[in-house]
Parts: sequence; structure tokens; C-alpha cells
Amino acid sequence: GSIDSAKIANAAITSANIGDAQVNTLQIAGEAVIVPRAQYTPNTEVFYGNGEFVLNSVTINSMGGAVAIQISIFELLASAKGLTPNTVQYLQVKRNDTVLRVFSFTHTGLTQETIDATFASNPDALYPKLVTTGAFPTILDAPPSGNNTYRLVLSVTGSNNGFMSTISERSLYLMGAKR
Repeated sequence: GSIDSAKIANAAITSANIGDAQVNTLQIAGEAVIVPRAQYTPNTEVFYGNGEFVLNSVTINSMGGAVAIQISIFELLASAKGLTPNTVQYLQVKRNDTVLRVFSFTHTGLTQETIDATFASNPDALYPKLVTTGAFPTILDAPPSGNNTYRLVLSVTGSNNGFMSTISERSLYLMGAKR
């Protein structure tokens, strides 16, 4: 038989096979919809001296739900000509202009004698000081409603002009939970 018109007051349906559906009001549980956003940068880039350098930028509208943020880098290299004993590299995770998390890497200079000896044999030498690789802890954020832009930023302070930051293969991944 067939049902041409039916009114079902309060049905419990555990599984349904529906071709086309028309729904006047849909109510779903909080954080039941997950929206991923990501940006992957495969190339290596070099940044000189002090400053803030945006590595990745991703925008998401989480509609007031939570956002999980994952960053990863394959390699962050610090190198310099000459001493730069006070240099610090920071990887910052920002939402719009708000800093959510900072990972800092202190640069320690070689002794002047070592540098002089190396310069004598190779005047164009760069001195690797720090290599950081891998993934970082997941960051959880409760952003305001609307579009929010998340950025992975390399910030360098205290360096001389010979300081060089090289970063390769990095990603910024967002997973937003909407209502």
C-alpha cells in the first residue's frame, strides 16, 4: 500500500533513507557540525633581521563554536654572520590581532674566536644556531561569532642584519565546531 498524506506526531527514527527532503526547521545538537580549514605551504622561505612575518593565514566562521588550531613546521633554521647573542625567534598563533599562543626559541651565539676561525676559512659562511622541527600542541580557542582570521607568524627580535630565519614546509589547520 501507499500513504498519500500522513501526520506523524512524535516519531523516533533511528535510520532513514531519504531521497529529497523539505524541512521547515532543523534542530541539531551543539557542535554537531565540524568545518575544517587549512593552509599548507610547501616551499622554503628566508626572512632577514628583525620583524613579523606571516607564514600562514586561514579564515573561518565558526558561528560562535570552538576552534581547534594545529600548526606544524618541517624546519625552522636560525643562522647568522657574526654574533647575535640576544636574538629570539617566536612562532605566534594569532586570531585577528590577538596573540593566542607563543612558542619561543632563544638564539645563542657562538664565541667570537670560533666565528673568526670559520670566517678565515670561508668568508661567506653562515652559522646554523637552531633547528626546530615537528608539530606543536593543539590550541583550543573560543572565538567571537563571525569570520575570524588565524595566522601563524614568525617574529624575530634582537638580531643584527646578518641574522637569517629559514622556514620550510609548514601548515595551519583549523577545525571549527558549529551549532
